[in-house]
Amino acid sequence: MELFDVDKTTKLNPLEYENLNELIGKNLKLNVELKKASELPDKYIFKTMCKYTWNDSSYETKTVERKKDPAFDYFSEHLQAITEDMVNYLMYNTLTVGVFGMIESKKKAKAIASKEDDGENNYMDVFKK
Repeated sequence: MELFDVDKTTKLNPLEYENLNELIGKNLKLNVELKKASELPDKYIFKTMCKYTWNDSSYETKTVERKKDPAFDYFSEHLQAITEDMVNYLMYNTLTVGVFGMIESKKKAKAIASKEDDGENNYMDVFKK
């Protein structure tokens, strides 16, 4: 994370501010880099992806197929003006990245094709029990 002034180019030192409220009107740059996941359960490696939400928008990595240690090689830069709502959100929430894996169906290829045509989402949160 980096802080920028109102002009979005002048870098600011976060140590010069005593609390988040002093940053209202400034800009926050958040870089999200998701390189890979490790040691996923075999059950969920058919298709794997990551998702997260930032500033009320959802983002996701590419889907990686049949890898126990999938490499997503994802990078995204988010630059946003700091508002009072954002300060409240940052004080009481965290950025959560979900790792989702799809279970490979044992049904015939014909049945799988028809299910994909329906657009049914078969992804499961890998870390839910």
